[in-house]
Amino acid sequence: MSLPPNSGQIDAWNDAVGRTWAKYQEQLDKQLGRIGWRAVEPIKLQPGERVLDVGCGAGATTMDLARIVGAKGAVTGVDISDTLLGVAREREPRAGSARITWISGDAQTYAFRPNSFDAVYSRFGVMFFEDPKAAFENLRMATREGGRMSFSCWRKVDDNPWMTLPLKAAGELVDSPPQAVAGAPGPFAFADGGRVREVLEGAGWNDVQIEPFDAAIGGADLDATAQLMTRVGLLGAALREVGADRYLIGAAEDMVREAVRPYLKEGGVFIPSASWIVTAKA
Repeated sequence: MSLPPNSGQIDAWNDAVGRTWAKYQEQLDKQLGRIGWRAVEPIKLQPGERVLDVGCGAGATTMDLARIVGAKGAVTGVDISDTLLGVAREREPRAGSARITWISGDAQTYAFRPNSFDAVYSRFGVMFFEDPKAAFENLRMATREGGRMSFSCWRKVDDNPWMTLPLKAAGELVDSPPQAVAGAPGPFAFADGGRVREVLEGAGWNDVQIEPFDAAIGGADLDATAQLMTRVGLLGAALREVGADRYLIGAAEDMVREAVRPYLKEGGVFIPSASWIVTAKA
């Protein structure tokens, strides 16, 4: 019996990975917020529009989109993680925000109503598809003619010290994670801008624009930064893989804390990141 598409990602985001992101969602939203807003700007949302938020997670981006399109608009947040959607559903929308619909489903296969969205948006939620072309074909079908899409995705892992620095700092405590297969589902699946263009154009999207965006991300103190970096990203995955106990995790936190200390500024720890801001039209 064959497994459904994206079954590995669905399992992960409804298990340890999803629980971790739910626990640290406020800190993660703060850390990723600047990049997320940069991806909102190009689609120039208007009051009354209908927007799809792909990989909406705990719903912070969905709430922001709902505020922009206002009470006459509508925003749909879709995610494979019931764990994160549980957090999203508990959030209270601001007065004057659009009505919000939450969908527990896979954007690659979900049967959206054709031509039902004016815009599609995602903050780091589109790199996990087993079949990206099929996923973006599905999103294209759901978007009206002339509709817009914008999303952020990570560039190469070596261009993202926020991800590599923790693993280098505490690497002696864990086995090195296996090298990811180029293009395989995961945070860096869209690191190659040329591949992103090929996927989108092959899925029927036009006027594809791919712009690099560099930003120092973070904003928490040393302790909170070290704690987060031992729970998410490459180091977090490596520690989960070895079933790290609290003593091993504590040792990793100490190492990471010292490694990120040079990045401590007024307002918290800020570490360089490198992403793509991708836009296209239907």
